[in-house]
Amino acid sequence: MKTSHQNLLNNQPELIIFYDGFCPLCIKEMNHIRSRDKHNKIQLINLQSENDMKCHPELDTEKAMKILQGKCKDGSYIEGLEPAWKRPSDIHSKSAIFTDSI
Repeated sequence: MKTSHQNLLNNQPELIIFYDGFCPLCIKEMNHIRSRDKHNKIQLINLQSENDMKCHPELDTEKAMKILQGKCKDGSYIEGLEPAWKRPSDIHSKSAIFTDSI
């Protein structure tokens, strides 16, 4: 039987991507990512949302506004284009994003 802690861990996204919700290009890219994430493995967080950011006080928001930031399920961070163009399960193996396995 799973404990409530195990259930919480299982419900965590494989990847959280932080993006600028005031940036039209960022919004367009996040909408594209959302449309390809058929198994809901990615959570998108708008950096402009104070409510959403309360759950991520450790994130350097100023840096994230300049360089795309992602948080992996294991708590590690990735940055640049890697969060947007990698499969969550293969982030560290440099695989292309969005195959049928997502």
